[in-house]
Formats: sequence, C-alpha cells, structure tokens
Amino acid sequence: MARKIKNIVIVGADIRQKHLFSALKKEGYKCSLFSNFKDFDKDEFYYFTEKCDVLILPLPASNVDGFLNCNFENGLKIKIGEILLHLNRGCTLIGNKFSDENKYVCKAKKIRYIDIYADNDFVDANTIISAEGALFVLMSELEIMLRDATVGIVGYGRLGSAIAKLLLQFETRVCVMARRQDSLDEAAAVGCDTSLIEKNTNTYKLTMPDCKLDAVFNTVEYPLFVKDTVKPSNGEPLYFELASGKGGFSDEFPENEQKRIIRPGSLPLKYAPKTAAELYAKCIIKILEKGG
Repeated sequence: MARKIKNIVIVGADIRQKHLFSALKKEGYKCSLFSNFKDFDKDEFYYFTEKCDVLILPLPASNVDGFLNCNFENGLKIKIGEILLHLNRGCTLIGNKFSDENKYVCKAKKIRYIDIYADNDFVDANTIISAEGALFVLMSELEIMLRDATVGIVGYGRLGSAIAKLLLQFETRVCVMARRQDSLDEAAAVGCDTSLIEKNTNTYKLTMPDCKLDAVFNTVEYPLFVKDTVKPSNGEPLYFELASGKGGFSDEFPENEQKRIIRPGSLPLKYAPKTAAELYAKCIIKILEKGG
C-alpha cells in the first residue's frame, strides 16, 4: 500500500462504491464514503474533500449536463467544476469522461486526474460484462430463439464487437452498421453482414439494411436515429440504447405502439453486480498502490 495516501473520499451509492469502501478499509486505508444522498450535507462533503489525498467520483462521474452523477433527493446539483475548487494541490482525482474545461482546471491546480477508463484491463473486462448483459436483456425481450433472430448492431467498437461475437456463437445473424470501413472489414471477417453509415457533409446518415431485423443495439453516442432515418420495410425491430451520454436516438425518433426503445442503463450493475464491484475495486486498488 502507498502509505503517503492518508485520506480517501469515495462518492457514490451503488454496490461498486460500497464494495470499494470495504475493500480499502481492509487494506488499511482511511476512507470516508458519501452514499446517503437523501441527507447529503454539502458543507460536510467539502470539509472532507479539502483534507483528502484522493477523491473517487461515481461511475460515470458526471451526467450529460456536467453535474455530479448522484441522485440527490433534495434536488441538489453539484457541478464537477465546483468540486475541483475544494481540492488541494497534489490531490488525486479518479473519475471518467471529464470535460476539457475540468481537465484544464485540474492541470492548473496541480490536481492529478486519472481516468479509470484509461485502464484497458478494466475496460475490457467491463465490456465483456456489458456484452453478456446485453444478450441477457435481449433474450428477455425476444419471443424467438437467438439462432432464429437477426440482430443489427450500430457501431463496432469495444462493446459492439463483443456483442457481435457473442451473438455469432448462438448462430444469430448479425448485421453491423458502422462509420468506418476498417470496422466493417473486421466485422465481416468474423461472419457479420455489414452496412456502411454514409457521411453527408458534416453529418452521418444511417440507412437500415433491407433484411428483417428483430432487434437493433445502438452503441454510438451520436444522433444517428433521426426523423428521416430509413426504417426497415418489414416491421419495426426492438431498439436497445447502450450508448452513454445522450445516446444515438434523437427526440425526432419517437417511440410509439410499434416502436420500442429499451434503455437498460448500467448493464454491469444489473447483470453481474458482484463481478462489477470486484472488478472496480481491483482497478482502484491497483491505481492507489502505484501512489495514486
């Protein structure tokens, strides 16, 4: 254990933060956990953050509007930038998806910002959990076997490729839609049908393939599903939103009786919470053992 780390503050109310708190206490670290957001006291919180060596934010750290990702029952909202003002020089901040502005403040105040998603081992393992969770949600919604289904996947990054490879093991027909030809080449190499998302000027246009799709997973955080998105000619599939942030479905692509958009949220927590918590704690402890 890096003994120079004396005080750690953890923020978050899901099983990952609670398990991390217990794991760090066992390792001999002095920790404070802020997880009861019904009675959250901002002054108390900043009293602890001003004295801490390490601040660990929720996962994800902020919502799409830049506020701390916590469900305060009293309507309280805290900007990430406000938290940075209460951290001392030399403090280590562990989070993810910080804005360029917040990264600039960290640099100016000599705060060491560590993006947990820079740990490839953590991201790869978390992706596998998410991919398995996506199939679990899909199977709970479909009325047919996976081997009889055709599933579209928008985006072929870590998550999209992991879902595709799992589906192929069930002999599912998989159609990958992506913006890059090299991604489509990779998908085709493992047995997927492919369709290029064309770029028109500064925007991308998604055209759904002609085959009958039973379900579509979106993994791209870009509004590809808009009003004029060409839809399948033989019925609406089930749509699953897996992208973070604002996702890929615009307000112009509304749900109706024939069209459902399923948003399962944090798949690791819903599908395998114990595994997700242990993985998270292992990653944080590895960071701390390197000195924060």
